Amino acid sequence: MGIKVLHIHSEVKPGGGPHGYLYNLRKAIELNQGTSDVDIEILEIPPPSTPSAVSPAKSPTLVQRVVRRIKAKIEDKRESAGRYATQILDNYKTRFDWIEKSHAEKWFNHDVLVVHDPFLARKLVALCPERSKAKLVVITHSPTWFVWQTLGNDFPDMNQEWLYEGKVAKNLVQKELDTLMGVRAVGLPCKEAMQGYPLWHAKLLKGEANAAFVETGVPLPIANNTPQSMRESWGISSDQKIALFIGRPHPHKGFDQFVEWADYFKSQGRTDWVFVQAGSPSNSKRDLSSVNAVGWITDNASAYLAADLVLIPNTYSYFDIGTLEGIALGARIAISPTGGHGYLTRKFKEIPEIPSGKPEVTWPVLESIALEYASDDAKSRRLQDIWKNNFTPAHFYHNHVSMIKEILDERNHK
Repeated sequence: MGIKVLHIHSEVKPGGGPHGYLYNLRKAIELNQGTSDVDIEILEIPPPSTPSAVSPAKSPTLVQRVVRRIKAKIEDKRESAGRYATQILDNYKTRFDWIEKSHAEKWFNHDVLVVHDPFLARKLVALCPERSKAKLVVITHSPTWFVWQTLGNDFPDMNQEWLYEGKVAKNLVQKELDTLMGVRAVGLPCKEAMQGYPLWHAKLLKGEANAAFVETGVPLPIANNTPQSMRESWGISSDQKIALFIGRPHPHKGFDQFVEWADYFKSQGRTDWVFVQAGSPSNSKRDLSSVNAVGWITDNASAYLAADLVLIPNTYSYFDIGTLEGIALGARIAISPTGGHGYLTRKFKEIPEIPSGKPEVTWPVLESIALEYASDDAKSRRLQDIWKNNFTPAHFYHNHVSMIKEILDERNHK
């Protein structure tokens, strides 16, 4: 009999994060299943439409969010922010209240069970601790602890490192750490992706935790619009260049750095570059007038190809799907050498690095990178070669097969 592997998540659809990851994996399975003795299945478990035995908490309304923000300014800001994050995460985890031990035991009948949400992992560890320790792999898809992500979303203007030191935030980190310690392994794209999990990394170095590594892969994105039509839709004139930031305007994504470049450029009185942010609106209260926010887009490939420079300045990096898509397209990207992206820039010298430093020092370097792209088409073709040789759906599938076999081999020798 072959090896049976089950992946579980609440939904599978195109995009980033776990749902986009599994969408790409499903496509890779369709193309490659049968080329090994590993049978990989993906199960979607959307929350039930009827209330569970434990009624889920309601999401905070806009008014409640505003009131809590005001309280955060009056009370101890750090602990108030932590309590706010607790309410958000408590609401989030109720999505799995319907899961009973019978569900978990059925899923654990597979040789390896892989989940893509730390809250689902916590539920399974609580229901079946021994089987979780033997068979469960969790892939978090987050560059940092979940609470750090939440704080960055809702309090982007506060010092993030300071927020992390709050008692409430530390308690939430400990809960996630306990979950990661209760599974067979934490799945990661590379060792560098551990940057945002220092406590768990310390456990790993002591031999008290386990990691399993599986590099991601993506299909070649399809552009549905011409670069010119994208530029026109954003109101960019033919004599202007585009610096593009695409995705969530989160501190970990380096949005603050992007705004600093835009502010610096504006202060110089120049108009030959336009700084475009595509994605959700920012929660920041800072002046963002130097940035042209175009909102959500569904044609990421066309956006990448319309830009003269795609900036990915993450302060914490996992192994972003968008980055790999940009590489596949031969888009004119530059990325910060942090976390998983640092792995990419060190392994593939063809990928331009975003330097650290003040905008007046770093922006001229980025402009020179854009000029190199514009004057040498081979630079983009070399990025496409990186994708073809390392990050296609076929690579993705076989990387998963290798990870599963390594996990089972280690388990059988213990």
